[in-house]
Amino acid sequence: MQSFKIATQKAVTTFMLVAVTFLSVQAASPNGPLPKDSTGKDVSVQCLGLKDNMFLFKVKYNNDKGTRFNVSVRDKEGYVIFQDTYSDKSFDKLFKINQNESGPLTFEIRNLKDNTVNTFAVSTTRRLQEELMISKVN
Repeated sequence: MQSFKIATQKAVTTFMLVAVTFLSVQAASPNGPLPKDSTGKDVSVQCLGLKDNMFLFKVKYNNDKGTRFNVSVRDKEGYVIFQDTYSDKSFDKLFKINQNESGPLTFEIRNLKDNTVNTFAVSTTRRLQEELMISKVN
C-alpha cells in the first residue's frame, strides 16, 4: 500500500510538472485573423510572447510627416490601459501588458491631423495540455 501511495505522489508530481499552459495570441485586422502580428502599410502590431507574466507587444508606426498621433490600448470593457500622444517619424515601442488582463485588447493608432485610425484587436486563447503516467514500481 505504501508503494501505491508513493507512486501516486510521483504521478501527481509528474502531472504538476508536465501540465503546460499554451497561449496563442491572434491579432485581428480588417483582412481577417493573422498569427501573432498584423501589418498594415504604415503600422504594425506584433506579439513577441510572454516575459515575467507580461505580454510583450511591439507597435510600429511610419509617420513620414511627423504629425501628432495618439496610441491607446483598451481592455475588453473599453477602459483605457494606456494612452499617449507622439510625433515620432518612426515610432517603435514595446508595450508590456499583464497576462491576467482577461478578454480581448484593442490597440488604436489615430493620426490627429487627418483623423485616420488603425485599430487592432487582440484575443487570447488558453489551452491546457495534461499528461499523466502511472507505472508499476515493483
